[in-house]
Amino acid sequence: MESELDVGKISLSKLLAEFSAMIDAKGLARKEDLDELKMQFSALQDENRFLRASVENLQKRNDTLEYRLEVMENEGRKNNLLFKGLNNRDVEDSEFISTFCKDVLKVPVSLHDIANVYKINIGNSGKHLLKVTFTRANTVREVLKNTKKLKGSGFFIDRDYSFAVRARRKHLLQFRKELLQKDKTKRIVLRRDILYVEGKKYIWCELDNKVKEMANVSADRMDSSSERQAVVRSGSSSLPAAS
Repeated sequence: MESELDVGKISLSKLLAEFSAMIDAKGLARKEDLDELKMQFSALQDENRFLRASVENLQKRNDTLEYRLEVMENEGRKNNLLFKGLNNRDVEDSEFISTFCKDVLKVPVSLHDIANVYKINIGNSGKHLLKVTFTRANTVREVLKNTKKLKGSGFFIDRDYSFAVRARRKHLLQFRKELLQKDKTKRIVLRRDILYVEGKKYIWCELDNKVKEMANVSADRMDSSSERQAVVRSGSSSLPAAS
């Protein structure tokens, strides 16, 4: 009896050898090749998971650094106020600001309460504003408390917010405008970069690029430092005094 089974004129072993040669010649994958690809794919998956975790960790560290930098910047600006609408005034010294606060706002501000006064030109408009640095936070609060007396005067006083806060406030002010167009009776207060509407709080969500109610901003959307800061600062849901 022959040791190999003939299939037609070709033995089974020779037929398999021919098939193997054909597979090699055409570059088709063999079981060994597939096993090796599976191992390589598994290694790539592990590497991808590691890289994703590293990127997420770097993002968190970056957000933390951004948060700390913004806190430091705003801390350095907390005693600053911007006086707008004083374009026709040639005087920009502490004495002028002191007199303005006393006569217009009825707030006693002495020369000792003012550290510096800077003139800031607004582009090429020919207009400017004055950035005033006060020596005490209490003076800043008293001045802001009496800014309602400037209504209709053409003069404006505002806090010296950081660029990031100003950008968020811009979106929130637009949202406030849209709400008031629908219902002018709504009680709306913008405090820093949180908008209070009838007891609800709204922030500018950078990830979703829109204004969102804070109660609806889930934890997994709190990736940007601004959103986490807003949540940390929000406190109670009651409406605060305007500032």
